[in-house]
Amino acid sequence: MSNFKAIETHYHGCRFRSRTEARWAVFFDTLGVPWEYEREGYVLEGMSYLPDFWLAKQDSFVEIKGQEPTEDELIKARLLSLYTQKIVCILYGPVEIPSGNWLNSYIFVPPTVWKYQEDERLPGGPSTTKMDVPPHVLAIMQGLWDHNVQFSIEPDGRFTFFSCIDPFLSGGIDGIIEDLNTQSAGLQKYKDRIETYKEDIQKALYLEPGWTYDYLSQSDYDEDCQWVECKRCGEFELSASWRKGHKCKDESNGDFMPHSPRIQEAYTAARSARFEFGEKGR
Repeated sequence: MSNFKAIETHYHGCRFRSRTEARWAVFFDTLGVPWEYEREGYVLEGMSYLPDFWLAKQDSFVEIKGQEPTEDELIKARLLSLYTQKIVCILYGPVEIPSGNWLNSYIFVPPTVWKYQEDERLPGGPSTTKMDVPPHVLAIMQGLWDHNVQFSIEPDGRFTFFSCIDPFLSGGIDGIIEDLNTQSAGLQKYKDRIETYKEDIQKALYLEPGWTYDYLSQSDYDEDCQWVECKRCGEFELSASWRKGHKCKDESNGDFMPHSPRIQEAYTAARSARFEFGEKGR
């Protein structure tokens, strides 16, 4: 049994599992960012997960770790993003102003499907529209994508699968064989899921003639983030680089500023918070 244990901390009516979590709550309060602690638990492909914070204004989950997360913890966060269609951030290490531009973090952005008219050739034209695809269908599409496989649906409803493996990147014929063996082992469960949810997939992805769709896969989880303040409206976002949907009250795009004085004040408050002997942390 390990002798290491995080100190449970009381703050703002909550009992946090660690002092680091409580310090982030102080950070949010200093910025005026509404938060809920351990709002709801989820079962994700058989794994239980109770995320730490839900930030309603940012429409995001934030998970706090004392040290860099394990692979299993990353997988859970990735699945949470996929099934809830929300951004999930993992922040790890001490609460302090980043020495560089970025926090110690991982970001998971949910996959999306966009339809557009075929004569536009590429998405982004006037007809490009986000499709309403159920999470369990997105999970199948993402699982296939992770194994370098995509599919299209023919007018008669048949599925056509194709591989995305680049032979020039797979190390020659031996590499290709190894890739295919790895794929076959991992793809069996997706074959079963496709059979189970075939009608759901066809219904979600069916398009009228002249239309096609583009699948934007879930982003890799080796990205970084930072807290930024919008110069126009004063709202805070957890990294503007992937929050392109932010709009100010006048419908203009935000102009974001990292390490603003208010953000630095929040870091200082979080770092200097005292929780002992009934103190409130501020």
